[in-house]
Amino acid sequence: MRKVVADSAKESVCELLKQANAAGYEMVGTGVVVGSLVDPATLHNEHIRAHGLEGQLFRSVLEDALHERGIASQVLLEKNAYIVAARAVDRSPAAVKKIIAALGNSHEGSWRAEEKLAALAAWMAFCAHK
Repeated sequence: MRKVVADSAKESVCELLKQANAAGYEMVGTGVVVGSLVDPATLHNEHIRAHGLEGQLFRSVLEDALHERGIASQVLLEKNAYIVAARAVDRSPAAVKKIIAALGNSHEGSWRAEEKLAALAAWMAFCAHK
């Protein structure tokens, strides 16, 4: 099972890099936003533990696929993302939230929490690369 998921992650990363390169972009780093970093082994409920193991699997194979390509990645915990990002980009958490929210004005469509956190992780990756 892990090999199937790992191979899929490698293919996805390869395709993403091809698309970025074709569009004239260079991927300098990534951020993986997660809801929890709790060790699934500590979870007593089997159903919740299964979800935790699934998340851990997908996160680890994605990070492995990125690292194989020489791309740095960092994990960002959803609940404290803006606080951690504020330190990384040298701004206050309120300023970071305002900047990220304003990015939603630059395109049509939704600008939900998931999109905001992805933009936040990308900003952090970019700043880490400088």
